[in-house]
Amino acid sequence: RAVVPLRASEWAYVRVANVDPRGHVRNLTLGGGECEARVVAHDGVFLWSVPHADARRSFEIGGAGRVDLAVRCAADGGLAFDEGAPVVAFAVDDAGDAPATAPSSPYADEAA
Repeated sequence: RAVVPLRASEWAYVRVANVDPRGHVRNLTLGGGECEARVVAHDGVFLWSVPHADARRSFEIGGAGRVDLAVRCAADGGLAFDEGAPVVAFAVDDAGDAPATAPSSPYADEAA
């Protein structure tokens, strides 16, 4: 699972894909009582108003689909498919040591 470091109550951009070879729709659920998420895009198509005005805790993603989210947490949380183990964990740092934004690549910390 991926761990995304966050500063408390600051927005982060997260993209989650459902890569199901059978094409089944899966439910992505936001866990952690002090987190909120707002949709930015579905399958790469941005909404007219970004992020969406309504915070949600659950998102349906079709097979080979993805959702882009703006997420912020005041305490640790995560995203899980079908209420299973988290596929993305948010580690909130109250001391301010987390980066201002999460890296866009898993290789961002490697020397070029």
